[in-house]
Amino acid sequence: MDCPGRIKIPYRWSAGRAGSAFLAALRDRAQFVGLRCPTCRKVSVPPRPHCPECRVAGTEWLDVGPRGTLVSWTVVREPAATDVLPVPYAFATILLRGADTALLHLIGETPFELLRAGLELEPVFADARRGHMLDVKWFRTPRS
Repeated sequence: MDCPGRIKIPYRWSAGRAGSAFLAALRDRAQFVGLRCPTCRKVSVPPRPHCPECRVAGTEWLDVGPRGTLVSWTVVREPAATDVLPVPYAFATILLRGADTALLHLIGETPFELLRAGLELEPVFADARRGHMLDVKWFRTPRS
């Protein structure tokens, strides 16, 4: 028997030590931080407690960015319930200066026809930050 329906189960989870340090740096300093692996020297952003390459615990915290380069992107043209920006908007992977892993975020204030791999981007931080990834409203092409 098929019984369609929905169950709402609200929950919260910890960002962990590495994720919490990353979010606190965004909130308190409008700064990105990464964690460097002592073995392969790669810098993970957002930081992970263990290196994604060699699985060794990261030990060295570094400030990275704030600017980065566009790696890949997609333009969202159909609205969804979780949209932060009105459609259409671009969602992208961005490699911050000093990082070896890219992060996912929104692109704003930049015409889609300008988007290309390697494009330099800068973050636009929220005025009131609260320790959340959306403390960065989006990335855009540099203004200066």
